[in-house]
Amino acid sequence: MSLYDKVFHIDDFHGHGGTFTNGCFDIIHKGHIKLFEFCHSVSRSNVNNYCCPVVVGVNTDSSIKELKGNDRPIMDQDNRVAILGAIRWIDYIVLFDTKSVLPVIEKIKPQILVKGGNYSKKSCAEADRIVGEEYIESYGGKVLTGPMLEGISSTKIIDKIRKV
Repeated sequence: MSLYDKVFHIDDFHGHGGTFTNGCFDIIHKGHIKLFEFCHSVSRSNVNNYCCPVVVGVNTDSSIKELKGNDRPIMDQDNRVAILGAIRWIDYIVLFDTKSVLPVIEKIKPQILVKGGNYSKKSCAEADRIVGEEYIESYGGKVLTGPMLEGISSTKIIDKIRKV
């Protein structure tokens, strides 16, 4: 499977179900890798008696600028997608332009939604709930938080680079 067989804009993606996670993934680090590995492991744990694909939603450059400011992203979406495409635990990558991931979740309708362990501190949290949590649970899907590696984040890496 080539990279182009697994990357879609949300408007062109027709898959449903699966395990879904999302983010900017501006500076990819081992915390992200652990998250994708976790997604893969839960997707293979007989959800409704079948293995489901891991779908990773990725903010486009324009949505990252809207969320994080004009000095982001550090890495453009072509670079981010190329790196994500090489990660064996990811089956599909879906680019989206919206500030909120909810429309993406509603279209894909995943069986499992996974967010990193730091979700309540991110701008995507609404009153300490993961965006899409109520929707996922309304049809019997599961919402999980993945592992959190303390002391590592894209923001910390970017701040360290900027100090050099």
